Amino acid sequence: MSTWELRLILIGIILLLVYLRYRRSRKRFLELGAKLPGPFSLPVVGNILPFAMRPDDCMDIGMKFCTEFNNGPIRFWFLNELIVFVAKPQDIEILLSNMKHLRKPWQYQLLKDFMGEGLFTNSDNSMWRLHRKMITPAFHFSILKGFLPIFFEEANIFASKVLEEIDLVFGSDLSHTPTSEDLQKLEYLERVLKEVMRLYPSIPYFARVLEEEVTLSNYTLPKECIVCIFNYGLHRHPESFPNPDTFDPDNFLPERCRARSPFAFIPFSAGPRNCIGQKYAMLQMKAVVSTILRHFRLTPGKRFQNGGPIRIKATSTIKCLDSVDIVFHRR
Repeated sequence: MSTWELRLILIGIILLLVYLRYRRSRKRFLELGAKLPGPFSLPVVGNILPFAMRPDDCMDIGMKFCTEFNNGPIRFWFLNELIVFVAKPQDIEILLSNMKHLRKPWQYQLLKDFMGEGLFTNSDNSMWRLHRKMITPAFHFSILKGFLPIFFEEANIFASKVLEEIDLVFGSDLSHTPTSEDLQKLEYLERVLKEVMRLYPSIPYFARVLEEEVTLSNYTLPKECIVCIFNYGLHRHPESFPNPDTFDPDNFLPERCRARSPFAFIPFSAGPRNCIGQKYAMLQMKAVVSTILRHFRLTPGKRFQNGGPIRIKATSTIKCLDSVDIVFHRR
């Protein structure tokens, strides 16, 4: 036997011992992961190929698995990483209401290059715990009123019920700068905006790392696995939203909201680590959209007139694959 053959055998034995030690150290983790429902997983690469080969279809792939596995939990292996998709309100409530599961996975570090170190990208909770209580008072509604002049200054640059409501609240005086009280009266516009966020949430998924074992829908998820809250699938769950693919602002009538779980619609996340700027975002959306609709009438462009679908993809946020074909007509 040659020296090279001996070296190869030795390397093989070492690799086998390392692998066996790895399996032993993660025995409980791997056993629980194997019991979770999910698609067929290839050795080594796991389930990464469908997502890697069709990155523009990730939302459709996710919805396919949500339908197949009844909105989770759904097990995926990405190399040696166990990622569990959940899209049921009752499961998400258990996760997001627990103060122990606040840590975000290491993948959030990849966003720091263009988002910087902040409450969203901080994965170990150190900055979040330090600054959340300090920043929260700055987003009180009374303080947000001060941003209105800025919103309307920038908004001079969106159907009929919305327009009727806007005309009823603001009248025909286009020079009138709306107040926060005016915006609060735009109840139908708020329902329209929420329905848009239901169908097309700006953040279609977000993740947490489990600090201890958790039982969801009669399945035990292991400590240190990554749980992906799939907003896009959650918001299209037929148990929460009948006719989930139909645009219906009445989904957000008060009586319908009371009839479903508060965790059925979470475009800004939920629980202790929810989005601190959600009131700011809603105020800004109402300000900008109402200002545009006071000055312009919007109609769909040729692509949408021909029944073209809205094709989307997900990166760190949801994006439209095609141009947004809308025509503005001055009123």
